[in-house]
Parts: sequence; C-alpha cells; structure tokens
Amino acid sequence: MNDTKKAFANSEYAAVREVLLCVPALHMPAPGKQVFAAPQLASQQHLCLVQALTDEGVVCRFIESDPQLPYQCYTRDSCVITPWGLLVTRMGFTPRKAEQDAMLRYAKASETPIWQQVSVGSLEGGDVMLIRPGLVLIGVNGVRTTREAAEQVAHWFEAEGWSARVVEYPTTFRHLDILVGVIGSHDLLCATDALHPADLAWLRALGYHLHTVPLGECRTMACNTLNLGDGRVVTHARNAFVNQYLSGLGVRTVPVDISEYADDDGGVHCLVQALVRDAAPTLNRADLLPSAGAFHV
Repeated sequence: MNDTKKAFANSEYAAVREVLLCVPALHMPAPGKQVFAAPQLASQQHLCLVQALTDEGVVCRFIESDPQLPYQCYTRDSCVITPWGLLVTRMGFTPRKAEQDAMLRYAKASETPIWQQVSVGSLEGGDVMLIRPGLVLIGVNGVRTTREAAEQVAHWFEAEGWSARVVEYPTTFRHLDILVGVIGSHDLLCATDALHPADLAWLRALGYHLHTVPLGECRTMACNTLNLGDGRVVTHARNAFVNQYLSGLGVRTVPVDISEYADDDGGVHCLVQALVRDAAPTLNRADLLPSAGAFHV
C-alpha cells in the first residue's frame, strides 16, 4: 500500500467514498479443508460484489489476503471505522485471532490513524454499529463479543460524547449486524423477535422506525446490508422479501448474489468495511437521550 488516506465515518448511512475488502482465501490452511462449499463460486461472487461497488462510484481498497487467515474476507470484523480513526478489535473466534495484527500492519502501511485497540475479552466489528452520529450499538452474545470488551468500547465512545447501548442477543447468531441493518437516520431493518423488548423500546424512544424482518430471512443475511448513502443499499439478491420491501420504501437496492457467504453466516455488511463516508449531520443530543444514564441493559 503506498497511498495515504484517512478513515472516517460517523454513521452507517452517509455516502460511502472508499471501502476495504479482501480477496477470499478459498482453502483452509489444513489440507483438504475449505471455507466455502463451492470455492470458485465464492470467488466469482466476491468479484461481482467489487464490480457492483465500483459501478456505484465507490473506490475499492484491498488488504493483502493471507492464506493462513481464511476468514479475512470478512473485513468488517477486524476493525471499526470511527470519527477518530480505526478501532482495532480483538477477535473471539480462534482461527481469526491474527486478523487484528494484519489490520495493524495495514494501518501502518496506509498511514491510517488508530483510535483505540480492544485489550480485554473479545470484540468483533460486526457487533459495533454507528447507527447515527452520537449513537452506537454494541452487540454481545458472549461468544464472539464479550460484555467486558463491549463495556470497554462503550466507555471510549462515551468519553467522546457519544451514547452507547450494549445489546445482548442470542448465541445462535454470529454478530449484531445479522439482526440489525441501517436504512437511514431513523430507520432500521430489525429482527424484533431476537432482541430484548427493552432495547426495542429504547430505539423507538429515539424516534426509530423498526422495520421487522422475519428470523428466517435474517439467517440468510436480509438485515446484513450495506448502506451506500443517497438512498442506495447493497443487499443479498436472494432475499426477495426485504428487497421488495425496501423498494416499496423508495430505497434503490443493489442486489448481489453472495449465497456462498450467506451459507457461512456472512453477508454484504460483513464483507465490506466502509473506510470513508461523508459526515452525517449531527443530531441534537436531546434527541439521542430519552433518559439520562439508560445506556446499558
């Protein structure tokens, strides 16, 4: 990497300018094992995703693929882009533990600033969602992300003046971004049957419209979408219910077939790290805090 850039995002819905991807390693390091049932199809689907992003005017950057890190293609998990630089995570899944080291090397080579690095428990990027300026959701299932790490990250955001909500969800789901997808500043795709009623009530109190997605579609990555801004959302082409629903809301969907990744419990949001987004307008703090101190369940 020889070009210098900055990482910035204060939301999940402002216009995306640059993203970070990783070409999938098609085989596990151990002989005879592989990540995907159809490796060549997985490779082709990733190329189609890159082409779809390019067609939408997004600059695609790539982190070097390491054959010893077969899940590195899910670039969303080894870091989180914040308004202050990279939050480098601490992976909870043993085969992925070295991914944060690869991200640190990438940050150094690209002169991308590092804001914080998780140092306790484990936390993966798919569990951190900057749903709008000043407001972050941090998912905990006790497997990939632990409460200890979530509380550490929540404290860092709160020290910057943000509100942080730690959200628990079932261990049958890998990351929070499988259950929540950001459509806009006040609209979320949401698996309401899988989240705690107190969390749902808290979001509604903040003015969110929660668009319920059936759990069956969540398991095929219906909520795991990538908002490109300007009314565009990249989706899994095979999620007919959500694609039709979003179109009915006036959202222009950019459907991409990522079935090989969906079979591995990965989706579009998992595969793409938004390096640079436009700054979303900051909302009034009163709009973000329906009751002081009610940040954590």
